[in-house]
Amino acid sequence: MTAVDNAEKLEFMKGLGAHETIDYRRTDFTRTGPYDLIIDLVARRSVFAYRRALGPHGRCLMVGGTLRTMLRMLTVGTILGALTRTRLGVLFVREGAGNFDQLAAQCAAGTIDIHTDRTFPLAEVPAALAFHGEGRALGKVVVIVRDS
Repeated sequence: MTAVDNAEKLEFMKGLGAHETIDYRRTDFTRTGPYDLIIDLVARRSVFAYRRALGPHGRCLMVGGTLRTMLRMLTVGTILGALTRTRLGVLFVREGAGNFDQLAAQCAAGTIDIHTDRTFPLAEVPAALAFHGEGRALGKVVVIVRDS
């Protein structure tokens, strides 16, 4: 597995199981590869760049990004994928607590490890949002709504 992020997070990502890491500030991962699966949480590249990075029968899913990029992936990406025998699209998640029961059970059982970087009390939500927005968090940023 190859993980892509800024240089400050690469060792952390290796600790999570990445075999290789790429600092996106120095290397365009779409010019490396090929990859069987790309999941991009903050998609900013062109549909064609993602396609270039995929191997035969590869798949690319955007989770987030600009509206323009996501619309292009849904339109141009669908056509390009059909022509090249790859799959380019957007990962949609169904809303509602019931859709997360299995995931919640795995987290509670310890099957899935969740790393929390920092916690903030409810009164410090602006600080929590600022910390998260800086892109330095190594894991989840949690706001404690009430003391237990």
